[in-house]
Amino acid sequence: MPDLVGLTRTEASQLLRTMGLVFWVETAGQPLDDIVVGQTPEPGVHLSSGAEVIIRARCLAAPCPTNPAGTLIYDPCSCDFR
Repeated sequence: MPDLVGLTRTEASQLLRTMGLVFWVETAGQPLDDIVVGQTPEPGVHLSSGAEVIIRARCLAAPCPTNPAGTLIYDPCSCDFR
């Protein structure tokens, strides 16, 4: 698991996708600069492809429209779902 703290939410998301990891975004307060301020698991932990990761980013949860049936919103800041 790389250290994602200090990256933008977009940079962290792209890196995790490249690594084949499944991630969820949690909002983490002010300022709303879209920077990752925390993560689970911690940096250095070995993860297999498909493992789940939580990133905490300073972003504002958007008023998301209803997502399609059978999907979940994994990034409340961008309303991305899977």
